[in-house]
Amino acid sequence: MPVVKGRVGEKSVDVLRDTGCSGIVVKRDLVSEDQFTGEFNVMLLIDNTTTATTTTRFICTVTLTK
Repeated sequence: MPVVKGRVGEKSVDVLRDTGCSGIVVKRDLVSEDQFTGEFNVMLLIDNTTTATTTTRFICTVTLTK
C-alpha cells in the first residue's frame, strides 16, 4: 500500500493509503482535547478482537505525490 504525505489539522504526517478502509486511526497526540466528540466506537481488529475507540471531529487532508 502506498504511503503519501498528509495533514491532521496543522500537523504533517505520513499516510498509509488503504482504499478498503471505512475509517482512519491517528495517534492521540495529533488530536487536541476539544476535537473529541465524547462518543465511542468499537473497532474489529484483524485478529478478530475488538477495542473501544474515541471519535473525533477534524479534517485530514492527503496530498498525492509521485
